[in-house]
Amino acid sequence: MEQASQVSFLNGSQRAASSVFGGDDRIGGALCNDSNGLCVGAKGEIDDKDSGIYTSIVRMAAQLEPDDVPVVAMETDEAHILVKEFDGHTVVLRIPLNTDQVQNAGDSRS
Repeated sequence: MEQASQVSFLNGSQRAASSVFGGDDRIGGALCNDSNGLCVGAKGEIDDKDSGIYTSIVRMAAQLEPDDVPVVAMETDEAHILVKEFDGHTVVLRIPLNTDQVQNAGDSRS
């Protein structure tokens, strides 16, 4: 029975990751982490090897305002990165500054 609940949890997490991306061509990539910081789904131009770092960052930000759920916004030379925690899952959106990056990139992950 425990294995069935794990499968159900994973299916729900993967659906959450898919719905975050939602086909919006302005989003270069999206990923969803579980409560342990492990990537359960990623699509587009986003590196899932850093997934645990995003979970750590959003949890540190939450310590600054314990009564609020923060959105962490980061900007690099190439993209804006938005990080937020929803229902124990960390959701990350990578929005390229140059829209040509999105048009030239296919889905690198499923």
